[in-house]
Formats: sequence, structure tokens, C-alpha cells
Amino acid sequence: MPAVSAPVSRERLRGSMRRAVDQSLAGRPESAAGNPGRGSEIRLPRRAAAHRPPQARRADPTPRTGPGQRRAHNYVTELIINMTISLVKGQKISLEKESSPGLGKVVMGLGWDPVKKKGLFRSRAVDIDLDASCALFDSAKKPVDFVWFRQLKSRDGSIVHTGDNLTGQGEGDDEQIIVDLPRVPAEISYLVFTVNSFRGQTFNEVDNAYCRIVDTRNNNEIARYTLTGGGAYTAMIMAKIYRHGGEWKMHALGDQANAQVVEQLVPAMVGLL
Repeated sequence: MPAVSAPVSRERLRGSMRRAVDQSLAGRPESAAGNPGRGSEIRLPRRAAAHRPPQARRADPTPRTGPGQRRAHNYVTELIINMTISLVKGQKISLEKESSPGLGKVVMGLGWDPVKKKGLFRSRAVDIDLDASCALFDSAKKPVDFVWFRQLKSRDGSIVHTGDNLTGQGEGDDEQIIVDLPRVPAEISYLVFTVNSFRGQTFNEVDNAYCRIVDTRNNNEIARYTLTGGGAYTAMIMAKIYRHGGEWKMHALGDQANAQVVEQLVPAMVGLL
């Protein structure tokens, strides 16, 4: 008859389990391993707390002192700096006062969208080819130079056109003109920004046209001018940047015209200087 092993007592089994647990907890801090003089307990992990969306902090009406107050001031200052001015037709602003001292390079971004035409089953947009340009005038209001798709840089190198957009499709600026204000020759008093259709498409086919000026030091948008409505015209004199009292200012124009190229807009531009 085969030998039968003696049954293991309950106390012996408990002792084996305790030794196994103590060995697995060896080397851990006492707070985790329990009191070494007593049998350690096996604890099941707690169930993870249900996820709750973060609640908005209630504004503290009392002013803070010390570092906290400095951080709050910087945050408010940043909000003020990042605020964009929405210009209306005829409004003028000081670029230096609305950004910060030492203004250098700025970007004049111009954008537009094609009007979506409703079809039988869906709406579709027809490509719209507008050309952004910059005309440079001296203090006598005589044209000195032009920056456009056939000449992407001014002769003095202070103004650069980034390239032509033939469709008007996509988000953001369709065309950009970079102006290095400190490098603009002293003889130049006016920079006039225009948009025109070389193909003769009218603004009845254009939607959401705008121009905006951006400080390249921090990519903050200083001001934006958005056109409202369309019409049977092929060009728009959007805005001008000009010298006044030793600083640069911006004037939202929004004057309609008819032209295929920027040189044809000179008479209309001179009347707005």
C-alpha cells in the first residue's frame, strides 16, 4: 500500500503564508511592509477613484502678495498684449503703442475665400486668384517702388512678398508681405497694401477678405481689418502703413477700385495718402 502523507495543519499553513509574505515585503519601508514584529496583512488594492472633470477655480477677490502676485500680473499683461484690435473702415492706430517699443519686422497677411456656389446636390467653391501688393510712396506722394508677384522684393530689400496664391483655398493667410520697418528707407513715407484680380474676377466671388498685421518677435496679431460685403469691382485698397511723428501708424482703408495690376491703382492710392 502506498504511503499517505500526513495532513498539513492549519497553523503550519498560516506560518508558511506569513513567511512568504514577509519575504516578498523584505526591504520595503516599514510603512509599506507593516510592523515586522507582527504578522503582516495582505491588503487588496483600493479601487481607482472615478475620474472627475477638473473644476474651474473660483476667482480670488483678494489681491495676492509675493511671487503669486507677480505671476498674476504677468498673465494679465500677456492677455492684454495678445488682444487683437478689430479695425473699422477709416480707423487709425499706432503700431508701436499697440504692440511694444522697438517694433521691427511685421507681416501684413492678406486672406480671402472663394464664395461657395450652391449646386443641385452640394456647394462648391470656384478658385479665386487675387494678388496682394505693396506700393511704396515718398513724402511727396510719388510712387517709388512696387512689391507684387512679378517683383517679390523691394529694390532696397526691406519688403518681401512670400509668393503668389492662385486659388484662395485653405486656412490662414493666402499671401503675406514681410516689412522690415527699421530698414525702410527714410525717403519712404507710405506703404499701401492692395488686393486685385489679374484675371478680372470681381469681389462678388470673394468671401471673408481681410488683412492683418503681425509682430514677428512674438507672432502676436496687432490688428485686423475684415471686409464686409462684395461688389462688381476687381481691386481693393486695403490699408496703409505710414510715418507720423517719428512712428509708424496703420490706417484701415477698404476702398474699392478696378485694376488688374497694382500700378493701375496709383491714382486711387494717391488720393488716400
